[in-house]
Amino acid sequence: MEEQVSVVKENGEYVFHKSGTSLLRIGEEHCKTHEQLLARANELRSQAWATAAVLDEFASLAADYDSEL
Repeated sequence: MEEQVSVVKENGEYVFHKSGTSLLRIGEEHCKTHEQLLARANELRSQAWATAAVLDEFASLAADYDSEL
C-alpha cells in the first residue's frame, strides 16, 4: 500500500509531506480558494512533466554519448 501525502500549514505555506520528506511548498497566496489551489497544483504538475521529459531526453543523450566512447 502506497503511503499517503499529508498537507501541513507552516509559516503561511501549505507543505506536502510523504515519508517525512517535504515534497512541495505552495504559498498561501496561491491558496485563497479551492480553485486557486487546484490551478496551482495543475501548473506545478505541468512543470514537473516538462522537467521529467527534459531529464529523460538528457539521460538518453548521455547514454548515446557513453555508447559512442
